[in-house]
Amino acid sequence: MIRCPRWIPIAVLGFAGAMAVVAAAQTVTTPPDSVAVVSDPETAGVPMAVQTPLDREVAAIRDGFRSRLADLTARYGATPDAGAAADIQREIAALKLQLEIDLLDLQLRLARERSDADAIAELEQSLTAARARLVADTGLEAPAVPAGGAKR
Repeated sequence: MIRCPRWIPIAVLGFAGAMAVVAAAQTVTTPPDSVAVVSDPETAGVPMAVQTPLDREVAAIRDGFRSRLADLTARYGATPDAGAAADIQREIAALKLQLEIDLLDLQLRLARERSDADAIAELEQSLTAARARLVADTGLEAPAVPAGGAKR
């Protein structure tokens, strides 16, 4: 009969105990009023982690984009006229550029809040370029830039 050295069962139990401690340490408890359980369609309904106000703001931008894109895609699929389909394609292109502009606006607002001059300059250039692409690529008007830059 082969005998197992004494240290192996102790090591296995020690490892299992350590894993339980790590798992318990990774559990985060937050007050009930700060918990926002959101479902992301890309994760097949798996609840996401607790959301910060910034996470919720980005999610609202993303959800608005997805909703509008779904509407435009449905309209495109139901349009038999090639001219109308081309118009919807321009709207979809504009929507994608608008998403970029919305996210850049958000980043610019945050850079201003932390007084990051380098980031502000870079983001303002990016916003100007994105707005110019919107007009050039789609022929649609770029959204107005509020005085002092991005939306607040």
